[in-house]
Formats: sequence, C-alpha cells, structure tokens
Amino acid sequence: MPAEGIRVEFLTAAQCLDHARTVRLTESDLLERRRVRGLGRAEIFPYRSRLQNADEVAASLVVALGDFIWAVLWAYRFPFGDLTKGLAPPDDWKRYDAWRRATGETRTPYEAHGHKFAASEPTQLAKAIRFAIHAGWDTAVFACPSLCLIRLSHDDFIELVGRKSAAPSADASWRRDTLPVGARRRLGAGWLRRRKALRFSALQDNPLIEKDFVIAGPRPGDPRDRTKRQKRQRPR
Repeated sequence: MPAEGIRVEFLTAAQCLDHARTVRLTESDLLERRRVRGLGRAEIFPYRSRLQNADEVAASLVVALGDFIWAVLWAYRFPFGDLTKGLAPPDDWKRYDAWRRATGETRTPYEAHGHKFAASEPTQLAKAIRFAIHAGWDTAVFACPSLCLIRLSHDDFIELVGRKSAAPSADASWRRDTLPVGARRRLGAGWLRRRKALRFSALQDNPLIEKDFVIAGPRPGDPRDRTKRQKRQRPR
C-alpha cells in the first residue's frame, strides 16, 4: 500500500511519450538538445557536482513549470545503470528506492522510469527532480499546460526551453476552466504579451542557487556559442 501523502503514478516509456504528445511535444523534443519547434527561448544552467542546494534548485524548476494539471518526469536514461540492486547502493539511490517503494510501486526503474504527478503534488515532483540531479539521470520534465520543457543531464547542466504561449493538451476533454485560478491568469493574453517567453526568474533571482548554480549561455564548444560580433568578424 502507498504511504500516506505519497501519490505518484509510474509510467513506461510509451506512456511518457503518449503524455508528451498530448502537449504537442515529440520524442526528439524531449531527448535531443536542439531548438524545439513551437518553443521560444532556451537557457542552459551548468553546475558543479555535487549540487549542494539541489532542493532549492528543484523547487525553482517546479515554479518554472507554472501551475499544472499534471507533470511528468521521464528518466529516459540511467547513464550509470540502476544502482538500487548493487551490493553497496549509493545513498542517493537508497533514498530513491525507499521513496519509490513507499508509493507501492513494485516494478524496477528500467520497467517504469516515468513519474506522473497531479497538481496537488509539487513537493513530490521537486523531490523527484532532486533525485534525478543527484543520481545523474538524463531526464525530461514537462507538464500540462506546457509552459516550458526542462532537460536534466548527467553532464551537470540543466536546460530550460520556454514557450511563447501555453500549449494546452490536445485531448478534447481539456478545458481552460479545469485549471487552477493561478493557471488561468498565467494563460491570459496580457500576461503572455508582457512575458513573451519565460524569464526563469525563479532560478536567476534565487540567491541560494548562485552558490553552486552558475547561470550561463551555451556550453563551451556549442555551435550556438557565438556572438553576433564574432559572426561579423568571421574571415571572408
């Protein structure tokens, strides 16, 4: 039986993709580092492992998602394997395994590595994001309505891609009046005009994050890491 207060639905890869399609995201949108059609600006946040203030970072990432009906965290790759069954599992994996079993889930992380959270579960979503950061998973986080896409990498960076407008579910049963009041305000045209794209101020303005979480542009060597001035000075 699930422990009281922990309500998480675990999903297979196919179920994660089904949820992504309802908010008009494709598999390549989730897994590839590239510009996503229909999304606006992107920001990359490198950090130094081990991220000491991962709790604050995770909470800020949940804020960046906005008010949601549901959110999915899909750990689509475990670069270091499933360490819960090893002879001496790391503490991060022990905590994740205990949290997972407390929900009543009996499948292995490889069998069901998606995590779905209801609107009432932002705290559990933040906890799952912290697990992903500390355990080094390659992860995609998205929500309905879809205001931004979050990509977590075991290479110690977090990428946020924001929509210029909210994308509701393609499901015909979705209606704006099913959203919480805060979400309805966020979906207003005036709010979208003022913001144009997510500013991710929850991360940028958080003094706790600045200690270990460096705000930066494209990663070194990224083809996008060229200023307009550099492009103008390119030899002919």
